[in-house]
Amino acid sequence: MKPLTTVLSLLLTLVCVFGQSLAFGEKPVIIENGLAGKLDGKKIILKPILTLSASDEEDDTEKVFYRVKDIQVDKYGHIYVVEGGSKRVQKFDSKGAYLLTIGRSGQGPGEFQEPTKLQFDSEENIYVADFKNGTITRFSQDGTYMDSFMPEQAIYDFVLSASDEIIILSPKQDYKFFKYDPAGNLISSFSEKIKAGNWYDELIYNSGELTTDNKGFLYFSYLQPYVIDIYDKDDILRRMIKKDIPQKIIPPKTKIEKIEGYTKVSVNLYSNLSCSLVWHDGRIYHLVSDGQGIMQPGKYIDVFSELGEFLVRIDVEEPARLMAIDQHGYIYLFHRYSSVPSRTNPSGASQRLPALKKYSITW
Repeated sequence: MKPLTTVLSLLLTLVCVFGQSLAFGEKPVIIENGLAGKLDGKKIILKPILTLSASDEEDDTEKVFYRVKDIQVDKYGHIYVVEGGSKRVQKFDSKGAYLLTIGRSGQGPGEFQEPTKLQFDSEENIYVADFKNGTITRFSQDGTYMDSFMPEQAIYDFVLSASDEIIILSPKQDYKFFKYDPAGNLISSFSEKIKAGNWYDELIYNSGELTTDNKGFLYFSYLQPYVIDIYDKDDILRRMIKKDIPQKIIPPKTKIEKIEGYTKVSVNLYSNLSCSLVWHDGRIYHLVSDGQGIMQPGKYIDVFSELGEFLVRIDVEEPARLMAIDQHGYIYLFHRYSSVPSRTNPSGASQRLPALKKYSITW
């Protein structure tokens, strides 16, 4: 019996070792997508059904949006607009009526210097990241300050997982992602190896947009190259969705000069170049737009299946910078400049103003 016991022990060891290699050593699945989508030819229509924007009426001051950084919609249909310029979060009901303002300018509890991202936990409490203050602050649904914490890393982006873990993107570290529990204790730090190359490539590669799904998977998109990474709830990179694009991003114009012993680098990073990533009902929605047509056509939403297959590109009539999708499938887009009808001009001429629009989608 001893030889049999030895063989079984050896097999068990090999299984354990092999299992560990599957869990921690396997390479991610790469899904290559061309220009054509599976649903190409299917007519998909986005129809605007609600507009939030300032008009020439005096009572619309809450809709004078200044440097909007994020838009979100909670399960009740409430709409949130995060304004980095006005240092506040505006909350509206599902019909666009103003409800309340969360936060104000300052560095005290519940105050902002540059709010940039908003998320909801499982109890619909509101979390707001402040890039300049370096904090993530929690508010109740009625806007009451609850608490905040200051991670060690700069907050370029963040999301909440299905179990209310806080995942922070901070690309200037050895890792890109840092996971905290709801109490603010660091659980893990992870990412693939930081891409080697010139500083501009590293910046573009390691900066992007985060979202999560209802299974605890983390999605991270960046534009150069066009890739969406998918990490499982154990922080392992499982899939890389790649897609061809019909144009190349214009390289930046870099100016380097020596000033008093240090090097000053001035670079045009095309600050209007942006992407917005949302997972909804088993599909991945990726809004890509620069707002000025540098990437033609400059306004579209790419839709992928959950496994990474490219399905279709949806055209957007006006350039959009931010996107949210509510539980009913309505799409919300923030347009830096949008045609908004004048309510008091007798001619009815439109104005070009920042606007948040809600769209129905017909597949």
